[in-house]
Amino acid sequence: MTHADSIWAKALESHSDSLQSKVDLLQAKLDGLQDKTDLLYNVIEPANSSISNQLTTISVILGVVGLIITVFGIWLSIHISKKKKEIDEIANTVEKEKESVIKMAKKTEKLDQHIRKNLSDLYKDLRNEETNALLERLIIEPRDISNLSDLLLTRSLSEEEFPKLKDAFLKYLEEQGDQIEVVTANGIGSENYLGLLFQHFFYRSIKDDFIRPRLIDHFHQLFEMAFKRDMIKSTEDLCKALSDEDSSFNKEDVLVDYLKALNNSKHKSLSELKNIFEQNITPQSLLQSAKNRCTEDQVYLELFGVTSPDGGETTPQQNGEN
Repeated sequence: MTHADSIWAKALESHSDSLQSKVDLLQAKLDGLQDKTDLLYNVIEPANSSISNQLTTISVILGVVGLIITVFGIWLSIHISKKKKEIDEIANTVEKEKESVIKMAKKTEKLDQHIRKNLSDLYKDLRNEETNALLERLIIEPRDISNLSDLLLTRSLSEEEFPKLKDAFLKYLEEQGDQIEVVTANGIGSENYLGLLFQHFFYRSIKDDFIRPRLIDHFHQLFEMAFKRDMIKSTEDLCKALSDEDSSFNKEDVLVDYLKALNNSKHKSLSELKNIFEQNITPQSLLQSAKNRCTEDQVYLELFGVTSPDGGETTPQQNGEN
């Protein structure tokens, strides 16, 4: 080996030693880093495990909380819906009540105006209600007619109230326990009923087969109690009943009885009645026949100017023609 080779070998060996020294240094540093890494791993691993456990616990807690929130949300939604429905119902009720209040206010205002401006109509309505109550009372207690007849005579009765008065009259007769004829002839109560029927419902009463004969039996008493207005109305009703084609009673007999009773009453010279008879009875031959029958029975109708032949005045036939 040459000297140059020796020098080159030494240089290589020196360089090798230097590299080995560096490698050993790096190895030492690497070992230090490995120790540190192991230390960090040993420290981090438990921390990671703890964090993982905590995250798992948090997930469970969040899941439970989420479930609770979901259930609460569902309950809250149902509760809110129910409350909204209740509020809507309350709102509808309030609206209806509002409409009712408005209607009531309008009715009250209308009633107030009616009271202020139509006192007479209101009085008539109240009077009609009272009249109806009186008739209902008679149906329950028909003998109370002695107390109520004067009240009913002083007011107007509608056609719809005829059945009530008739029912009360029939009940009155049934409760007497005597024969109807005797009660009708002698009972003061029956005369009160007949007076009401004569004044308010003579047309319907004269066409009623039950009431008509009882009225005829009391023509004299009824005429004596009647005022001029009552006689005019009842005479008009009689003429209407006599002129009806569907009237089934003996018209001439009823007219004769009426004229005879009239001729023996304080209204026998009432000229308005003469005009009513002559203008409202159809046919007029019915009136003439009734007048002739009265004359034959020696009842001379002063209303028509008929006098007794002994008086030397116009004969019944001549007067009828006039």
